[in-house]
Amino acid sequence: MYCQKMGIKSEVLLKTLWGDFYLNAKAKKIMKGAQSKGKKPLFVQLVLDNIWSLYEAVVIRRDKEKVEKMVASLGLKVAARDARHSDPKVVLSAICSQWLPLSQAVLTMVCNKLPSPLDMMAERVEKLMCVGARRFESLPKKTQELKAAFLECKNDEEAPVIVFVSKMFAVDSKALPQNKQRYVRYPLSADMETSHSFSLHSLHF
Repeated sequence: MYCQKMGIKSEVLLKTLWGDFYLNAKAKKIMKGAQSKGKKPLFVQLVLDNIWSLYEAVVIRRDKEKVEKMVASLGLKVAARDARHSDPKVVLSAICSQWLPLSQAVLTMVCNKLPSPLDMMAERVEKLMCVGARRFESLPKKTQELKAAFLECKNDEEAPVIVFVSKMFAVDSKALPQNKQRYVRYPLSADMETSHSFSLHSLHF
């Protein structure tokens, strides 16, 4: 969308979107040095400013005329019942679902960035097929046979259908293993060990 409007290649836009770059509207060029020149970064200009502007028009000010102009400029087609809805959150959701569809964006990133299932290691497959501390060897033979289909990612008619169900829980960051307090045990000298042993002996009696 931005590539068509600004006449900029997608490869250039992807490289400059997260860096210290800004858009020169008059020249229609992406320039370097946004921070030193007091300009908004490219990501703020193209993404955040538009989201904030849309949110303000729909939810805060409820400016129908501005919302209609924004919808028209984005080339979106919002259903009349959604556009006239009394709840601004419904209107916002209807616009964003077409302008910035989350499901499509997430699926695209999964396909483009995550490693291919064909590159999955056998040990990883066994862990996914086992629950808790159960070992792969303890599974029924027919279940173990699914490992080959898992690794080959078969999609023919005779291939088994494998469904993986995952449930996520909200956990406090302090409970994560990397954030737990670790205790370091230092070796005691001979004098300290003798003193420690004597104090324990005194307490015992």
